[in-house]
Amino acid sequence: MNRDPTELSPDVIGSQVDLLLNPKRSRDWEGEQRKRRIVATYRGIPPELQDRIKHIAKTHQVNIGDVARRFLEYAAAAYEAGDLELESVVLSTKRTLFPDDD
Repeated sequence: MNRDPTELSPDVIGSQVDLLLNPKRSRDWEGEQRKRRIVATYRGIPPELQDRIKHIAKTHQVNIGDVARRFLEYAAAAYEAGDLELESVVLSTKRTLFPDDD
């Protein structure tokens, strides 16, 4: 049976509709940033603190991740040595160390 090349099968139509409704998002930008090691995530970190960490990194000519790692390692050691105490506060549905941020 010869098919008319202008006719589209239901499978082809379905895949085209799916592509229109659910287009694949380009990840080119993210990939480029990852290559350049510029991706940063500051979830729950106030902008002022982000700026302070960026300034420290710039001053020492290192990347932000290095500064954040150094601070985290220092804080973890201080906590384990008993020099840093953390007191969580119960809010309506969660516990937090920063009750004034909500």
